[in-house]
Amino acid sequence: MYFTPPSYIPQLPFQPPDTVPIHDFLFSHEQKYGRHPIAASKPAFTCGTTGKSYSVAEVTQRIEHLARALSAELGWQVNAGDPMDKVLGIFSLNSG
Repeated sequence: MYFTPPSYIPQLPFQPPDTVPIHDFLFSHEQKYGRHPIAASKPAFTCGTTGKSYSVAEVTQRIEHLARALSAELGWQVNAGDPMDKVLGIFSLNSG
């Protein structure tokens, strides 16, 4: 399924890549793929209730810490085993 922007939204100044994982596109510290420099980016997430914001660097660090903790807890190795055996779903209630 393809999603297209409304007609009043201007065209992007570049063609977004369709062969790059979303994580690499959003959190790569290089400016390839047309990504705005991370150091100059606005916060990636802001809580609507508390106003607490997380920068791209903080989100990247939190993702890395969560991945390490889950790997240790579940006994997953980066380059060992079937990737399909390492699929995880997280349900997070937004109670704000």
